Amino acid sequence: MVLFFIVFSSASTNLIANYIPTQNTLLNFLPTKLNIKNTSIIISIVGFIIGIFWLPLLSQIGILAFVDTIGAFFGPLFGVMVIDYYLVKKTNLDNESIFSLESNSAYFYSNGWHIKAIYAVTLGFVFAASTIWNESLMNFNSFSWMIGAFISSLTYYLLTSK
Repeated sequence: MVLFFIVFSSASTNLIANYIPTQNTLLNFLPTKLNIKNTSIIISIVGFIIGIFWLPLLSQIGILAFVDTIGAFFGPLFGVMVIDYYLVKKTNLDNESIFSLESNSAYFYSNGWHIKAIYAVTLGFVFAASTIWNESLMNFNSFSWMIGAFISSLTYYLLTSK
């Protein structure tokens, strides 16, 4: 009986985490051409193809390093967002300016780009990705996300503190 609940919880977690966001993304990408039935068929076919070729082919050609590199990009993003919200902005957000395109809004920065944040994310990503691609740093591969988050948050804080 316990095994049933383990299988059920695993299946429902994968459904919520993988299937539904993918379906919403596809529906928003081509809203006039796709519907729920079409997207479920597309996701099923692509999922089966990836599932079939994952072990014999994709894991042999280095797809895991590619997936780890994409994952390592989110650590620096997290680091910048947390430091910006808690330490730089001190949890004060201007909700009216978040989606504003006016050049005098609080979040417009320099022509719509926050150069300091981009620099911090890039530097954090370089350190995070180096643990994946540099052979002498591969012992730290499991910590790439945290390394990227720490480097980018420290860099962003130092760049934005007054």
